[in-house]
Amino acid sequence: MKGDTTGLQLYARGAELIGSPDKGFPFALQVLELIQAYFVKTIQKEPFVKQNGTIVIPPQLTHGFVWRPRDKSAPNSTCRRDIYALWCLIRDIMVRKPNPKYPDLTLTSLGCEYQTTVPSWKSLTSDEFMKLYKPAKKSSFIFKTTPKVRIRGEDVTPFTA
Repeated sequence: MKGDTTGLQLYARGAELIGSPDKGFPFALQVLELIQAYFVKTIQKEPFVKQNGTIVIPPQLTHGFVWRPRDKSAPNSTCRRDIYALWCLIRDIMVRKPNPKYPDLTLTSLGCEYQTTVPSWKSLTSDEFMKLYKPAKKSSFIFKTTPKVRIRGEDVTPFTA
């Protein structure tokens, strides 16, 4: 719809929230918690496995959730555009499986679009991510719920349910 926030804009905002690779993606856990809170509030299901009350990093999906929903049976198949952008971002930098047969097919479509504006952006395997990851203290995550964005003609607070 005219005036809607695009997936690319939301992906870029997510990349900003999660923090740069140079700093070790310090807010990865907090971004996972935003996604988790959205699904708990909207469909009463948690997408990510927890251990001792904390989401496991790199993320592991709970039953029913998939990284690439192919039909409506996956609980994340109809998530809102902002959550979808975060989902793609997380998949791009935390869970890629190495595949020598398709070395170039690693980023999601949103990740590929983002890479045109940030050429250094790349897909990481779980192991590559964990070598970079330096978690920040929860209290240092500055997530501002404003301004609202327009998604499908509706003004919503991004990355929240």
